[in-house]
Amino acid sequence: MNKFDIHEASLWYGEELYILDGLDGAILGVAMIESIAKVCYSRDKVIEYFMEEGMSDEEAVEYAEFNVFSLYLGDKTPIFVDDFFK
Repeated sequence: MNKFDIHEASLWYGEELYILDGLDGAILGVAMIESIAKVCYSRDKVIEYFMEEGMSDEEAVEYAEFNVFSLYLGDKTPIFVDDFFK
């Protein structure tokens, strides 16, 4: 199966997707919820991103919880998924 750039995906869904700056590597995919396309992110990969930017693991978790996971952008608010299952 071919993988596509998330920024091109808006064309398929006929609407703009909310894509968070710098977190493309944490994207798992797009979910349709009640006919609204929402970008799905890995919570672990979001935290890893902030750690790669120089934060400690504790700082990264706190920052992500407060500034990313609690984000509200209306109907198109991204989904943050715990993807640590086998």
